[in-house]
Amino acid sequence: MEEKFESDIMMFDIIPTGEPMVVLASYVKEQEIEATKPEKREDKTNNKYKGAVKPGVSHASKHAMKQMVSEEFCQLINEPTADLSELIKYGGAVRIGKAVTDKELTGRQKARERIATVASLAAVAPAIPEAVATFPSRRTILPEPEYEPCLAWFKPSMARLGKLLQRKRETKTFVDNHPAVLIPKDRSALRYRLKILVPIAASLVLIGCLGYFGATRAIHGIVGKGLSAMNSFSQAKENLAAFDFKAAADNFAKAESELESASRTMNMFGASIISSLSAIPGVDKVVSARNLMEAGKNLSEAGKILSQSLDVLYTTNLLKIMTSPETSSANPPVKFINDLKNSLAEAAVDIENAKDLLAGVSASIIPESERETFIGFKDKLPEFSSYINNAVDYSNLALNFLGERGPVTYLMLMQNNSELRPTGGFPGSYALLTFDKGYLAFVKVDDIYNPDGQMKEKIIPPKQLQGITQTWAMRDVGWFADFSASAKKFAEYFEKEDGQKVSGVFAITPKLITDILKITGPIEMPDYNLTLTTDNFVAEVQDVVENKGNRDRPKQILKDLQPKLFEKFAGQGKEQWRDLMTAIIGDVQEKHALAYFKDASLQKAVEKLGAAGAIADSGGDYLQVNFTNIKGSKADAVTENSMKLDVSIVGNNALHMLSIYRQHNGGDKNHKFYNTENSSYVRVYVPRGSTLENIEGESIVSIKPLVKYAGKNFTVDPDLAALEATISQPIYGADVFEESGKTVFGFWMNILPKNTQGVRITYKVPLALAMKNANYNLLWQKQPGTNKDKINYSIEAPDDKIITSNDPLMRVKETIAFSSSDLETDRQFSVEFK
Repeated sequence: MEEKFESDIMMFDIIPTGEPMVVLASYVKEQEIEATKPEKREDKTNNKYKGAVKPGVSHASKHAMKQMVSEEFCQLINEPTADLSELIKYGGAVRIGKAVTDKELTGRQKARERIATVASLAAVAPAIPEAVATFPSRRTILPEPEYEPCLAWFKPSMARLGKLLQRKRETKTFVDNHPAVLIPKDRSALRYRLKILVPIAASLVLIGCLGYFGATRAIHGIVGKGLSAMNSFSQAKENLAAFDFKAAADNFAKAESELESASRTMNMFGASIISSLSAIPGVDKVVSARNLMEAGKNLSEAGKILSQSLDVLYTTNLLKIMTSPETSSANPPVKFINDLKNSLAEAAVDIENAKDLLAGVSASIIPESERETFIGFKDKLPEFSSYINNAVDYSNLALNFLGERGPVTYLMLMQNNSELRPTGGFPGSYALLTFDKGYLAFVKVDDIYNPDGQMKEKIIPPKQLQGITQTWAMRDVGWFADFSASAKKFAEYFEKEDGQKVSGVFAITPKLITDILKITGPIEMPDYNLTLTTDNFVAEVQDVVENKGNRDRPKQILKDLQPKLFEKFAGQGKEQWRDLMTAIIGDVQEKHALAYFKDASLQKAVEKLGAAGAIADSGGDYLQVNFTNIKGSKADAVTENSMKLDVSIVGNNALHMLSIYRQHNGGDKNHKFYNTENSSYVRVYVPRGSTLENIEGESIVSIKPLVKYAGKNFTVDPDLAALEATISQPIYGADVFEESGKTVFGFWMNILPKNTQGVRITYKVPLALAMKNANYNLLWQKQPGTNKDKINYSIEAPDDKIITSNDPLMRVKETIAFSSSDLETDRQFSVEFK
């Protein structure tokens, strides 16, 4: 038996044309309709028919059936929700006409009249003041908000209904409980579908024409609002640069409001319809403008979130909270970082959405004067997105570092770079820092000789140190140029001496302190009759330690300084925080602050930040010159270093000539520790496999150990033994050995005050190690703790080649490229042979 269907007319009013589109959708199969229809029966008393509902079926059941019908319609158009707020977000005014019967819809003319009647009723019906919470029932007139038209709903529904029509023709039956299109029993499916689609097609043509002519008018207003938002973005950028995060948040919010206004204009124009008709000339501009508006809103929201979070951090003295748990227990420091992490994660989603939207934006809609800026920003957005995602990762690492999950203790070494050692300086003092949920729960400052005095195990020191010490202890174990290798030794030996394990090791030089004092101002030390400033800090503290302090507690001044320095640091206003953070970051880049963590994720982070003090695997040519002060007092503070490297290509090798000059400016200084001989063991790190050809100008030193180790109760450190096992002396006065994946040339330089010494080393590096294809790259790494050592570098091309370089540090003259620079940070040089 052929099924009969009851239908509602669903009308979607397309803004702004006012032209209705009509979708006819059937909902309930005959059996369902019959279950809710009044049953007609004869009343033999008065010979009239009266309606009666079948047993078990009530009016409420009928209402429930209609609600089910509404939900089925939602499923049909691929939006599984009955929430009106979800419906109207796609735009337009959605209206439902009253039910019609098969009889009413027979005949072409009656169908047209019915459509016209519904359209006219919809056009004059008043709007209700607010949206209904459920899918609308019959004759409910919805408000007409400024949303996109409903073509996004209309197209998928028509496609689905078309498939159901095809199934109807082929099978004559329908899948149970699945909606279908109304097909009157006296009309063929094809004929009736034409009656539906013809007015729809006409409406689409009309909309397309209106869209084409409207595009030009609307686009100028939209882009104008976008440019206004760009101005707000520019202001926000300036605010961020000035650390005015509150003003930045306000400007991001202003940009978002301006873009929202532009978006409303776009939606009134009918962007979703224009998107579907993108083949029409000019419409692609609307699509791009729409994407641009939405991307801008995402970026504005991301900027607002980040700026608000940073403002909270910026105006909160975290160091004061960290050192005063009794006054801040309600908001521990880790809460602020957690809040920032959550904001970063939220912003990352917005930025990713913006990146996807901007991929579909044509630069042609951007004014020519701004087009290059737009393209550059679009290209950099993936990098910015990666930066935000990395910041989320760093937030997690910060929480781990600050002991969110429990107390963690770190060893901080205060390395005096007036007495250079491989990792930055002699670690005469140290501090223990314990963090618990962000609070600095414990601080201890001490002389490094105190735990060294508790060392029970006797370990043989490096050969170069055996003339000044009998045993190897924590003060001297920073023997390896790679900081992580030395830091592991510091942690190992501290546990041997103190019995306490640490989770990581930091190392700082006095430059970090002097840079902080430059911003915070001087610190009064009345017990020592001193005012410590950025200019006198190093000399005055050393003078107290060496000459004026308590001989039983020579480092007491550092213990007394620590709380005053923390108080000074914590008392800074937000205006100074930018300068403080900039100074600290600069000291990290210049290797005056290094870090090592046992936690692999934290260690990976410091390596990525360049704070690990690693001997790098450069993948090309490499050089580091490293000074170890041995019985040279504090003379490195008054010794200037300069170096010159000349490279020429000879056959399959790169011939290197390295000259090292040291000028001792002491001898007449106020402090005697500046006026002593500067005695240093120098190590030159080059690519592994390099060969030493010649050395001249070095000092010849004979070391007499303080004790004969043979037969005594001394042990050997396995890492040190492995290094020394590689030592050879192919040339008198020079050691050659392997360390940290490099070949190392070692020798002595002993310089008297007011004197200069130069050493020249000639060595070969196989081209296979130094070059990749035709490119020659040199990484020249600075030694931690050194300042701006002057360097000169030149490289000469082979006879049959010319030399070119795009390196801003390099200058090219005929067949030679050269550079004059300094080692404030690591330097990378690159040339190409053609």
